[in-house]
Amino acid sequence: MKTVFITGGSAGIGLELCKLYQARGYQVGTCSFEEENKVSLPDGIDYFQVDVTNAEQLKASLKEFVKKYKRLDLVIANAGIRMDKATIPDFKFGTKVIDVNVNGVLNTFGQSLEIMNKQGFGHIVAIASISGMTGMPGMAIYGASKSAVINMCESFAIDLKKHNIDVTAVAPGFIRTEQVARNNHSMPFMLTPSEAAEKIYNAIKKKKGLYVFPFPMMIIAKFLYFLPRSLYKKIMQHDLLGMQKG
Repeated sequence: MKTVFITGGSAGIGLELCKLYQARGYQVGTCSFEEENKVSLPDGIDYFQVDVTNAEQLKASLKEFVKKYKRLDLVIANAGIRMDKATIPDFKFGTKVIDVNVNGVLNTFGQSLEIMNKQGFGHIVAIASISGMTGMPGMAIYGASKSAVINMCESFAIDLKKHNIDVTAVAPGFIRTEQVARNNHSMPFMLTPSEAAEKIYNAIKKKKGLYVFPFPMMIIAKFLYFLPRSLYKKIMQHDLLGMQKG
């Protein structure tokens, strides 16, 4: 039986991924920062209380998981936190966002690769965001954290090929979660967590390097990415695409 370990698996996309992988025959392990969140998980999923910014906690949980099932096929670094959109962000909270969204992924990858390199195979995945594709207004710190993850995965995909380890970065658009519900701007092409989980599952199965979805948001993101920066700033400053309207 194949195994998957998913960080931040007790809510939102992470929870739906746990359910989906279990339904597809995987042995699933997951973790979250607050232990009471495990009540949402189905029976049969191995749960660990872990702060992803703590490398030793991650190492201990993965070690226990692998000791039980003898292999680690797939790891999905899903744990992350959002920031409310603001022109001048809360910089103190921003350091926490960077710690969780960037260092949390680094810790997850670091501890996983130690195991996968020894066993000679594996697949590491990070859940980033479409906001990491370009510098979006009001998203300086959050977007930077997700951009770092996308860049990190692209580099790892090159470096780890020789070790028989696949790497995928997933950049979703708007997903209907409690965190996203706080947004006071337009959120086009929104998907449910279960819809997102199915798309992510298929992208991972196909071993895609970067998966941006839904399709209309991917087209918009790539269009904005390739624009001359002066034109991009003019479009975003004047909200010519209507992306900042509530």
